Amino acid sequence: AQLLAETGILICSTPNNPEGAAAHSENRYHLREFNRDEFAQLLSAYFSEVTIFGQELTAAYLAAHRIWMNPAFRLGAFLQRLKGRAPYRFPAPTESDWIITEYAREPANFVAVCRRPRRP
Repeated sequence: AQLLAETGILICSTPNNPEGAAAHSENRYHLREFNRDEFAQLLSAYFSEVTIFGQELTAAYLAAHRIWMNPAFRLGAFLQRLKGRAPYRFPAPTESDWIITEYAREPANFVAVCRRPRRP
């Protein structure tokens, strides 16, 4: 916050960890992961205005993933593999598979938009 101009904006994110920052992260690159309240509390100590959004996968991606996980579809992939064809792998989500909204119930991640840095 000290390096940010008075009119600057900080945008940052964290995975949603419902158990809070005290819980161990499964991701070795994350020292801490926060729940919504902890994330807002941490950032509010440094910024006068903090807005938290949820980031979740689109309904289209989730529906396609459910279809892919259907045993009948998986059988078809298995049969293709038996024929020596390269197996189809369900693609990892890309940036277009995510939405950011204020109304996410159980988001995978939180995105914070922080304005008006507090000065010591």
